[in-house]
Amino acid sequence: MSLPPSTSTSRSAALRNFYNLTPSTSTPTPESHIATLLSNSSITQLLNTENALIEEMRSLDAERKALVYDNYSKLIAATETIRRMTSTALPGAVSSGGAGGGTTGGTLGPAVAHIEEVAGTILRDGEREIQRMRVGKEGKGRVVRWVLDAPELVERLRKEGREEDAGRVWKRLKEILGVWEKKGVEGVEEVRRRGEKAAEGL
Repeated sequence: MSLPPSTSTSRSAALRNFYNLTPSTSTPTPESHIATLLSNSSITQLLNTENALIEEMRSLDAERKALVYDNYSKLIAATETIRRMTSTALPGAVSSGGAGGGTTGGTLGPAVAHIEEVAGTILRDGEREIQRMRVGKEGKGRVVRWVLDAPELVERLRKEGREEDAGRVWKRLKEILGVWEKKGVEGVEEVRRRGEKAAEGL
């Protein structure tokens, strides 16, 4: 049984409100969210943001598991309660919809199946909403960490004799630093100096 679009939209809105999530339209892509952060922050601020996000993600993971499984268990419990009540009042009504169940059994059977479907749908929708939030947060941290570690990576690759790989890393690092410099991100020169030293002679 599929839900009509209007019901699906209402359910998504209810999920966002319940989990206190910002609608995805405010940050359409991880890339745009990262670009906004980079254009308004120094490297020091980015590192502080990363540390805060790490703690926030840990808390979010714990809350996600607690909320999702709590809601799931409640829905399953409700389904089992309906099954027991129906089985006691009308034996065989839900399982077979036989003569003993009559019209009531035929109505309750699909109702129980619908509750089970909604339970699974809520789990999937909740996971997707939370994952979208996590992607943007994790993406910011990955970019910052990669840029800060890139000079050491270039140096390590050269020591291993992998000049071509080191050159590719250095090229990518220069591209990112160039974008950050145009946006006025502080700390770019320090990272560039480290990179130039590691890439000297490439």
